[in-house]
Amino acid sequence: MDNTPEHEHHIQEEYVSLYYASIGNRFVNWLIDLLIYYLLVFIAFFIIGIILVSSSPATYEWIISEEFSAKLAQVLISIIVYLLYYVTLEGATKGLTIGKLVTRNRAVREDGTHITWGIAFKRSLCRIIPFEVFSALGGTPWHDSITKTTVIKR
Repeated sequence: MDNTPEHEHHIQEEYVSLYYASIGNRFVNWLIDLLIYYLLVFIAFFIIGIILVSSSPATYEWIISEEFSAKLAQVLISIIVYLLYYVTLEGATKGLTIGKLVTRNRAVREDGTHITWGIAFKRSLCRIIPFEVFSALGGTPWHDSITKTTVIKR
């Protein structure tokens, strides 16, 4: 084999230096985002309440007539607000939420590239797995390990 420069094959490896967010930073992200989520749920239920009160009783009677259906409606609306919050923010800003913005963090793929709308959606779906929040106590939260993402310092 000829070892002249024109025959050599050079493999350039791009090294990405990622500064991972600390557990404390991630907790603050979660806490800020949780407070904003609760505020958004409160606003959503307030608006729904106003709509129901201003409409005829026949419109909402079936919703509140059964305790199960009322609880189911509450859970579904809460999940929809949760998904809308995380997917919209992480998708539109390539990995930011208000909590991550405040703490100067960003969710990225494991190779350091920006997340896509699809990944933002998958991360958000993973967050609604029961007890997912406790997965962070053992290291990597499920919404990161399942989607092969991480949170870094910006």
